[in-house]
Amino acid sequence: MTVLVRMAVFVRMTVFVFVRMAVLVRMAVFVFLVLVMMMVGAVVMVVLRVMTMAMREETIRAHELTSRLTESIRPTAIAAPKPLSMFTTVMPEAQLVSIPNSAVKPDSAVP
Repeated sequence: MTVLVRMAVFVRMTVFVFVRMAVLVRMAVFVFLVLVMMMVGAVVMVVLRVMTMAMREETIRAHELTSRLTESIRPTAIAAPKPLSMFTTVMPEAQLVSIPNSAVKPDSAVP
């Protein structure tokens, strides 16, 4: 074989190797990007799960707080065993307004 033929074969083999390497690198980059996307997706799923759990816990805490407040207010709306100690209104603040209005008033002097 002549030198030119050997050089042509060498160049052809070199180009073939570089093309194959480029294809392999492109495939490796693609696989890497797919793996990165899968990892990002997994992280997003975990973050969403944690946020959902936090929101659910906040809802439960709010419900517990509301229940405690309701339990502390509710006894004033239940009738007392002695009528003189019984509130006439459901809200304690309204009772303060109601007391002067229902107080015994003296008869007026004008007939």
